[in-house]
Amino acid sequence: MGLTKNGGMKSIKIILIDDQNIVIKAIREFLKKEKEIQIVAETNNFTEAMEKIRELGPDLVVSDVSMPDTDGFATARLILEKHTQVKVLLLSSLHQDAYLNRARDLGVSGYILKDDITDQLVEAIHLIHEGKKYFKGIITP
Repeated sequence: MGLTKNGGMKSIKIILIDDQNIVIKAIREFLKKEKEIQIVAETNNFTEAMEKIRELGPDLVVSDVSMPDTDGFATARLILEKHTQVKVLLLSSLHQDAYLNRARDLGVSGYILKDDITDQLVEAIHLIHEGKKYFKGIITP
């Protein structure tokens, strides 16, 4: 992780995208205690997400796979094409290898199940910020 000019740790700027406000609220509350992670924007739709990414230049976008105005895979693809410096972590409530494989094929930096957010989200954010990939906790039914 990088350092600021005064020697402190540089914060990891993230944007949350999920159509369920309760999920965004839960993630916000969960990450509140993580001083080095800064949520710079939250949105529940694709159009606003792209505007926020362009305006704020986050390090990481954490996005739901299932969105009403587009799917998270299409969003991830567009983010990776238009904002090459931004990394993408996809969240899903679906325990399907096909989704995991599609995420990997797109080149996203991570994919975790919503059931595992409290166990894996912080670790995933840190590892992705360090340039690693995070694809843990996927169990085929």
